[in-house]
Amino acid sequence: MRAFTEPAIWIAPENSSSFSVSVVLPASGWEMMAKVRRRLTSLSIWEGTGDEAGCGSTTDMAAARSRKGCTGQGERGGLSQRKPRSAAAAAQTARAAACPAGAGRRKSVWLPCRHFFVAPAALPWLAIMSTLRLRRSSRAASASGSTTRAQPWRGSLLALACAALAAPLTAAAAKPAASPSAGASDSAQEARIARVLAGLRPPVSFVGDPTWTLEARMKHYGVPGLSITVIDRHGLAWTRVFGLADREAGLPVRTDTLFQAASISKPVAALAALTLVRDGKLALQEPVNARLKAWRIPDNEWTAQQPVTLDHLLSHTGGLTVHGFMGYAPGVAVPDVPTLLEGKPPANSAAVRVDQRPGQAFRYSGGGYTVAQLLMSEAEGRPFAELMQRRVLGPLGMRESRFAQPLPAPLLARAAAGVLPDGRAVPGQRNTYPELAAAGLWTTSQDLARFALGVQAAWRGDKKALLPVPLVKDMLSARAGSGYGLGFGLPQEQGEVYFAHGGWNEGFCASLMAHPSAGVGMAIMINANQPALMDELRRAVAFEYRWPGVKALEPVPVSAEALERAPGRYRVNGEQFMQITREGRQLFLARGGEGASELVPVAGGRYLQREQEQARSFEADAQGRWQLRLEQRNSNKPLLLPRLAEGSRAPRELLLAGDQTAAVAAYKALREAGDEAGSEAYLNDQAYRELGSGRKTTALALMRVNTELAPESANAWDSLGEVLLSLGEKAAARAAYRRALTLHPDLPSAKEALARLPAEGS
Repeated sequence: MRAFTEPAIWIAPENSSSFSVSVVLPASGWEMMAKVRRRLTSLSIWEGTGDEAGCGSTTDMAAARSRKGCTGQGERGGLSQRKPRSAAAAAQTARAAACPAGAGRRKSVWLPCRHFFVAPAALPWLAIMSTLRLRRSSRAASASGSTTRAQPWRGSLLALACAALAAPLTAAAAKPAASPSAGASDSAQEARIARVLAGLRPPVSFVGDPTWTLEARMKHYGVPGLSITVIDRHGLAWTRVFGLADREAGLPVRTDTLFQAASISKPVAALAALTLVRDGKLALQEPVNARLKAWRIPDNEWTAQQPVTLDHLLSHTGGLTVHGFMGYAPGVAVPDVPTLLEGKPPANSAAVRVDQRPGQAFRYSGGGYTVAQLLMSEAEGRPFAELMQRRVLGPLGMRESRFAQPLPAPLLARAAAGVLPDGRAVPGQRNTYPELAAAGLWTTSQDLARFALGVQAAWRGDKKALLPVPLVKDMLSARAGSGYGLGFGLPQEQGEVYFAHGGWNEGFCASLMAHPSAGVGMAIMINANQPALMDELRRAVAFEYRWPGVKALEPVPVSAEALERAPGRYRVNGEQFMQITREGRQLFLARGGEGASELVPVAGGRYLQREQEQARSFEADAQGRWQLRLEQRNSNKPLLLPRLAEGSRAPRELLLAGDQTAAVAAYKALREAGDEAGSEAYLNDQAYRELGSGRKTTALALMRVNTELAPESANAWDSLGEVLLSLGEKAAARAAYRRALTLHPDLPSAKEALARLPAEGS
């Protein structure tokens, strides 16, 4: 078996401004690369093999880069060369002559390939240097009397290929709309990007308000890494990445870094479900229990009135429980879907049940999407991950995306590591989410943007779109008086309807928003639980690209009547309140226990806070008393907050005043009356909201009320332990976690927390 001595090349475009090159060179050819290095602005070289590096597809190339440590697109750096493989490994190339362009994927073919990632402008230099070097090698071989026949014309394969590709690829790179990074050399586009990165805004902007820089806000929120892709003119305009994918290891974010999409998995799953409807395998209005096999929604008084349908599941109107999921730490047992839906160990979430009439109202339910996951898989006869690959990810070109939980080892090398709201790293870097439809997608900002483009294409009626126009319009139609369709929220900007979704998994957040017809949108992914940063950056994009309905507002003077009548306390629900105060000719609003911010009057008798997109206004009730009117996200029905009578106190007021005994009694009365504001789940959520906002003392007070009212709840004690631990009360936290484990011996979060706590007395 002779040694490999002849050059071969395989080149595949990554996009219009860069491409992957796989070169097989004799050992003598590598001296040439040191000279090329001085001429290339961005070059990374590493060792690979045919089956590892995947001769034949750009997806395989990307996977090879992640495994071998290429710095990747957009990064600067020199040669990152690894040692050549042994001669024995090189000799195995007798099984394959080369890895030519268009050869397709070649599995189990060993080649001593070298892969590098280079800008098209560098190709002429590469062509010249390769020709000179390989000719010198040929002359040297002849002079030394080598028995291996030198063939200079074969060496020119590299030169010819590079020269042939240089002109068209360099020209293609100048077209700004061709790919995510096509506008990198376009000064006008770079100026727009610079304005975006310096134009971050709060939820509401008024004319003349200052803006922030992305760098400053990432530091402010403690976000390690971020990836953003912008959609403009019905295509991918640009992608940029910032910071660290793994804070502890110091690894930078790259364009192919994988983030958890979290709840943005839901609209992706909804699109797949609608392709099943398109193909007649499912029906939106058919009861799902008629199709489910491995598990069914338990019948009760509510399902007797109205069976749960796929439409209900996708629109969060099925009356199903379980808002979201915590995930499972690495090494912890993970339940299958039927076990998860029953809430049995090792599941760390409650059983999914119907507890209100389906179709009656919107209530967010990750549990409902997990039912949809099972339904879709059984209807298709395939595992859910495979179904999603065939029906959505593949057709939309989402090459980097996977519904894989946990990720396979080769992909973990480019997966980001998460950071919790308090700045701690996620134990084990990232959790596993078997609730794939609800929270299980790993992806990039580019792929999320491609998904949005797929929805926009269907709205336009493109022939190759995944859904027909009537079905996608149904998808983007609000249900049950809410602002939510099938899989998507439908927020509005001055009457312009967008489709959008956010996501929060432990240590990860994501945001996707686009306009159905205007051809604009964006996708942002971060490895931290700080969604406010994404909202600020989204607004910077929206203002720069003049999204429909997005504009800075002009304040108007506060009316004398409002200054006189507005101040007071208003009841939000059974336990919470808002307070409006007056300072001179300004009004300020504060939610109970939070800081106050200005209520700025705008046209139409509405008031806005810079921190809150939903408008406020005042109207008189039947008795002529003023009440506060709040617009709601995901709902077309406003909230009307009655004024609290002087001398009365809401339960939250008692809690904030430190009157724990009176607060417990007030919350107990709410619970006994069936008021959701007194429920265990509500108090738990409120405690985490306070904890995430840094109001740890209030969070602790809420959890003490919760454990007193639900002493047999392992989850309540586990949450109390987490709050205590955040306050540094380790002994009390240890006791709370132990109490949780006496009630639920297999509760993973309590076990993990106790294992992390230092030994008693240390």
